[in-house]
Amino acid sequence: MVHSSSVDTPSEHSRPRHRFEFRAILALFFATGLAAYSVGPIPITWIATAGFIGMAIALLNARGSFPLLPGSAPLLALIFLGLAVGTLYWPLFSGEMPALSSLPYWIFVGLRYFNILAFVAAYHLIYREISREGFDNVLRATLLVGVAIAALALYIYVAQTVGLPQPPRTRLSTSGLGEQSTVFSSDRIGFYRRALGTFREPSHLAEWLILPLFASFAYRGSRRWLYRALVGIAFTLTVSMTGFVSAAVGFGIALLLSNPMRKRNSRLVGLVLVALLSVAVVLQLFAARFKGVDIVGIVLTRGSELLRGGLALSNRSYIIDFVEKNPPPLFGFGFGNGNILAGSEMSLGVVMSFLSLYLNTVYAAGLIGLALLLVFLFRPLWGRSARRARAVIAFSYIEAAYIAYLAAFAVNSEELTIPFAVTLALLLGERALANSLFAAAVPPIAHKTPRDAIP
Repeated sequence: MVHSSSVDTPSEHSRPRHRFEFRAILALFFATGLAAYSVGPIPITWIATAGFIGMAIALLNARGSFPLLPGSAPLLALIFLGLAVGTLYWPLFSGEMPALSSLPYWIFVGLRYFNILAFVAAYHLIYREISREGFDNVLRATLLVGVAIAALALYIYVAQTVGLPQPPRTRLSTSGLGEQSTVFSSDRIGFYRRALGTFREPSHLAEWLILPLFASFAYRGSRRWLYRALVGIAFTLTVSMTGFVSAAVGFGIALLLSNPMRKRNSRLVGLVLVALLSVAVVLQLFAARFKGVDIVGIVLTRGSELLRGGLALSNRSYIIDFVEKNPPPLFGFGFGNGNILAGSEMSLGVVMSFLSLYLNTVYAAGLIGLALLLVFLFRPLWGRSARRARAVIAFSYIEAAYIAYLAAFAVNSEELTIPFAVTLALLLGERALANSLFAAAVPPIAHKTPRDAIP
């Protein structure tokens, strides 16, 4: 892991403004973790989304330009392609909103572009803060936000179990048909409680915590083990196979990319195994204290069910049915229109979520749009810059988090998310720092604190 001191020392009169901007960005990032709550009729996550876009617009107004970061061109092309196709199809879909939809057509489609623009804004704003505040400062700050969300999740889990007071969950469930569930069931396991935290589904909490989970291992501060315990236990209590499998895929592929035969990487595997064992022990003690819920046994049972049945036997089987009956188009139908089509075809009465970024993109912008998305997503993992960075960094936890999100996008989120934007910015910031060391022919020593600035 490469560390940096603060970079780009600003003038004294501008420093308070920079700190305010940084804290505002962190507050917006924290707000993206409050998905179960709303202010009146407006979800807090929508407010956070608008906040990121508003800050980006303010930056554009102040500077007169909004510099494109590396790899942005394919994403911008995807946005314009989706907009063009959506404009072509709007007469067909504008009157086809399902009967149980809570939003009119224009607001629903507009929110799809709103979320994409928020991702772009967050990506640029976080990278800008890395160049001003330093990689370590931004890593630590984002980790602390994640620890706060994890701590809230643990409290809410205990509160739901023993009857302590908790904040009222003011948003409907993700189905839009009722209150959010706090107790879940399985044919083999029976009823059990999963950590929801400040989200509407356990899998959403698990996906949001992917970055804090890996960042807690990248962080080298004195409280790192406390942070790892809080995030790790909250992550495990979600009992989300999406989260577990994605984290494992991210760690495994990042380890392969960074040469698993390195001596330090072999020690890393041992560290992860010790951490997993410690979390399992704590959870068993936790289970014995709170009504005997065997979290470890539930995880093992759900894992075996997933291996035997796969997605075809899960609650995502209806998506597979739709794809089999409606092969992916070449150009798509426009962002949002594919969801409307799927809901109508499957007679659901609501707009259908594909629960996959890749499927959602292929029905929004077609196979061409999917190709553009894949170029944007996988470009940071190849090329000279990535190879040079891996020559300096023994193992990149941020790269592991990035790959884990790519895996989670296959079966959970259907849109690019703010935590993923933060992860991408951190990955590029880490790469820039590592490449500056490579160019200066500095030996690959991970524990020193270089003074080089991120360009």
